[in-house]
Amino acid sequence: LTHLVSLNVKNKFFLGLHKIFGSVLNPGNYIVFPTLIKEGATVLEESKNKDGRLNDPFFLHTVRQAKLMEIFPNADDVTGANQKYPGGSAAYSFGACFAEYLQKKYGMEKYAEYFYKGNNFTASTYKRVFKKTYKKSFNKEWKEFEKSIFLPKVEKEILKENISKDFFNEVQDKESEKFSIENNSKGLYTNL
Repeated sequence: LTHLVSLNVKNKFFLGLHKIFGSVLNPGNYIVFPTLIKEGATVLEESKNKDGRLNDPFFLHTVRQAKLMEIFPNADDVTGANQKYPGGSAAYSFGACFAEYLQKKYGMEKYAEYFYKGNNFTASTYKRVFKKTYKKSFNKEWKEFEKSIFLPKVEKEILKENISKDFFNEVQDKESEKFSIENNSKGLYTNL
């Protein structure tokens, strides 16, 4: 239902095209918005009543661990389009956290405007639509988002152990190209 609403707020022109061609000509869904944006909105909406993945600490582990280890990815690394670990599943967790951040900071009306402009192809990429909507660089806002993520206090000695050293980098030993024991699955079981 969230996809149905968020990806179908259209102007008269695109509503007319929709009547003729159906959903196949939907710039927001197929061109402008990557999984990071679309699924971020959906996971946030499912989590509004204190259920859902955004309220699950295991789901949020990837985001918090990345910040904790100071290897926070840029948005392009978690759009959901790449095959590189952390890949598609990270789009859901990072996307939901980013969507929540945007709604809290700018309000729901501005967030809805972002989808409206993207669905009506006012710009060709999610970052350009973001600039038109929020009047700010997407990459700068992503950095602000990273700073806003709450981390519980962790003893520095725990960080030195590097328990999940290769959480984002598959290969731990670059010379032998061997995977670590912790990541022997090569990132196939991201939820685990």
